[in-house]
Amino acid sequence: MILYQMTTDGSLNFTHISEVVPYFERWITAGRDFNHLHSPRVFKTHLDYRGMSRWPGKYIYVTRNGKDVLVSYFHFSKMELGFRGTLQDFFERFMKGEVDCGSWFAHVAGWRAHANDPNILFLNYEDLVSDLESCIKKIAVFVRREIPCDKYREIIDRSSFAFMKQHESKFDHIHEVFWESGWCEGGFIRQGKVGEGDRELTSEMITTFERVSNTFLVK
Repeated sequence: MILYQMTTDGSLNFTHISEVVPYFERWITAGRDFNHLHSPRVFKTHLDYRGMSRWPGKYIYVTRNGKDVLVSYFHFSKMELGFRGTLQDFFERFMKGEVDCGSWFAHVAGWRAHANDPNILFLNYEDLVSDLESCIKKIAVFVRREIPCDKYREIIDRSSFAFMKQHESKFDHIHEVFWESGWCEGGFIRQGKVGEGDRELTSEMITTFERVSNTFLVK
């Protein structure tokens, strides 16, 4: 949403943001034509570094506290993917990398190893929550977009959690086949809070998670 606001007039005249900021890998798989998208083209992706880096472009990688990712992904899987297990069941799958996109630990480690590459901007979700304005300015510099001062306020407002929650039908991340058919259950944009992992995971889960995380991510 930040990049869409930066690179267009910012209008919301789309049914779903995937029309104008598509999932890269889904469009590749479906053989869809990128040529009708106006330059500069903006995509979102869940691909790891090896899967995405062969394509030319600039990459903004957003990482989030892994325990919060786990809890958020658990609730998303229950709401949108039909998962019927417990948090403990999902925890075990997540830790083994037996979820879509594989191991979160390996995924983050792969991108983090290239965090200083000139075409990669590495951001923390927590910074986007606590200081959205600074992050937006950092993104503007990275993609070399000159943003008028009066435009910043609009980008900040429209990229806020509250605004996107208010217009959730335009931003939910269920697959295109779901939103095109009008299928919806619950809601994708749930809470977006920092620290959910520590609140919902057991102390044993947290200990296990941090041990594995230290193996992959602490150098």
